[in-house]
Amino acid sequence: MVIVDRPAPRLGRAFFVPAVLWVVVMSLLACQLFLTFGVDWRSAPEAFRPNSSSVAGFVAILAMSSVGALIAWRRPANRIGWLLLAIAFSAIFIDIPRLYAGVAVYVHPGLLPAALWVFWLGQLVWIFLFTQLLVVLPLLFPTGTLLSRRWFFVLVLAAIPVLLVVFASLDPAATAPLPNPMGVKAAAGFLNGVLQVPFSVLFFATSLLATASLVVRFRRGDERERQKIKWLLVAVLLVLGSFLAQSFFPQLQNAPLLPLAASTLPVAIGIAVLRYRLYDIDLIINKALVY
Repeated sequence: MVIVDRPAPRLGRAFFVPAVLWVVVMSLLACQLFLTFGVDWRSAPEAFRPNSSSVAGFVAILAMSSVGALIAWRRPANRIGWLLLAIAFSAIFIDIPRLYAGVAVYVHPGLLPAALWVFWLGQLVWIFLFTQLLVVLPLLFPTGTLLSRRWFFVLVLAAIPVLLVVFASLDPAATAPLPNPMGVKAAAGFLNGVLQVPFSVLFFATSLLATASLVVRFRRGDERERQKIKWLLVAVLLVLGSFLAQSFFPQLQNAPLLPLAASTLPVAIGIAVLRYRLYDIDLIINKALVY
């Protein structure tokens, strides 16, 4: 398998855009760090406080955004770098809305605006994050394109669970214990009722199909291509297994299992870049930045 996109120039827009996106992610990460360690959370309920999962997510976001920015700089025509940046940006909003609402409602009431709307946004971001992690990334790695046009139906199928979560966010109970600013009475009961089974079936089916695409690439590739793909394949299976574990065992919801598993994805791509010269950027990447 040959990467046909041309190397990016070292200066100009191809460098500036990834650098700006990386700085934006780092700035948001700094805000999350402040909310995590710079706020007295004793007056907030447990559900709005930082937890071990929040702290573990720092590593995943830092690694994902850094590897993504480097790939986007060197290979702007390849979607993988931009996708990693998008994943890092989405991951930031897993915890920030909850912490933001905790400060605005419980710690310093009235200090921050639009707390309910920010918290409602947090109920949507997770589905975009895990669709990118478990569906889009396996479908596109490492070329940035689908294996063939036939695999486009997996992306179409993956859009259905996203729409189901968007609809479920209209359930007045979606933002409990806070009121839902987008709550619709007609959607009451859909969050954990009617939509739960079709969502679970479709989401895990599309995740498995995307993983199957990666397996097909692995089987069709030569030995060098297999070495590049195998690390990501293992990482994707680890993330999928962690997601299943947290879905079926609610007591693991606040455990660092899933963010730690997600951290293996940029590490896997970093190994492919450094050891097997994926995208021809191994000479410019500091190994400490990846690991």
